Amino acid sequence: MPPETREKLVSVLAGSLDNSSQEIIIISLKAIFNAYDFLKDTLQIDEKRNFIINNIINFCKSENIDVSQQALMLMIHFVCYNYEFLKQYVDEIGVVTFT
Repeated sequence: MPPETREKLVSVLAGSLDNSSQEIIIISLKAIFNAYDFLKDTLQIDEKRNFIINNIINFCKSENIDVSQQALMLMIHFVCYNYEFLKQYVDEIGVVTFT
């Protein structure tokens, strides 16, 4: 996948941050989930990975059950396929999953 396409996927998530529409946030999370395999190169970049994962974690804390459910599914996907990066996020993930 061309780098500019991967950047667009990250932009999808960034755009949802500026949007108060729960529906747009859910669509953004689903898009990231469905395109996750294309983000492998992007997840190798600390800054990009931190942006993506920290926002997924924040969406997991949403009071909207649909948003938090979609974000948790994406988080599970991250944990399953990116175990090597898990250590730096384990405390934050624990707060979301154990409460």
